[in-house]
Amino acid sequence: MSKNYLAYEFFITPVEPWSEIVLATLSDYGFESFEMTSSGLKAYAQKNQIKNNLELSTLLEYQGEVTIDYKIKEIPTQNWNATWESNFQPVVINESCVIRAPFHDSFEVAYELIISPKMSFGTGHHETTFLMVLEMLEMDFLEKTVLDMGCGTGVLGILAMKKGASTVDAIDSDTWCVENALENCKQNNCEQIQVFRASEVPNGTRTYDYILANINTNVLLSQLKSYARILKPQGTLLLSGFYKEDLPIMTQACEKHNFELMEKRMKHNWIVAKFHKHA
Repeated sequence: MSKNYLAYEFFITPVEPWSEIVLATLSDYGFESFEMTSSGLKAYAQKNQIKNNLELSTLLEYQGEVTIDYKIKEIPTQNWNATWESNFQPVVINESCVIRAPFHDSFEVAYELIISPKMSFGTGHHETTFLMVLEMLEMDFLEKTVLDMGCGTGVLGILAMKKGASTVDAIDSDTWCVENALENCKQNNCEQIQVFRASEVPNGTRTYDYILANINTNVLLSQLKSYARILKPQGTLLLSGFYKEDLPIMTQACEKHNFELMEKRMKHNWIVAKFHKHA
């Protein structure tokens, strides 16, 4: 039986930085996917898996600092899939990488990533995914160990594997995203990638040459200590999911954990930042 989804559209004033704050809050309350909009954000959850309206209203009380309103629409799964298929166009990045769906024609490029996004984040259309891929295309992944935090569709881990990584672990807190990432890994012949459902950095003994994290400001800040614990000396931490206004805060926090900002790129106020971990 197909699952129906509820789409919550949030109207937030002021939009920045509150859209990210609301997103971080909602991620723990049954919502599986998010889409930033000019007026706030949209959040999606399976019907009957979300808190009721009264609890949600209470959850989003920020003591007058921000005004939040929302409306709800029910979306049958089959209609959702038809919508993204009709609107999903291939994304060409730096002429050497294409992110496309299985129903698109093949491209003659160095890295072709075949992604069925469904309700997972990571198709290259959003600025942060585009920036992460753009930066990764210039990095050497040969025989590197890689952790993709908040993997969404798995697109970043798949690119790392296609660029020669020896080991790729991908983690997301949403069951839907984990299932979608596994499907996409198989579609791209990258079944060596290990995909896990978790909301925190793993506690095992494995360390990584690269950590890729395209999440949001609050989650990144809360997890930096864990990133520092499992990233090898001289390793690289690639971060996105935040605005240019948050770069000073992010940089200062990273410096406390022995990271140095090496490079940054920006697209429409979104940032990707590459940090180097000192020995």
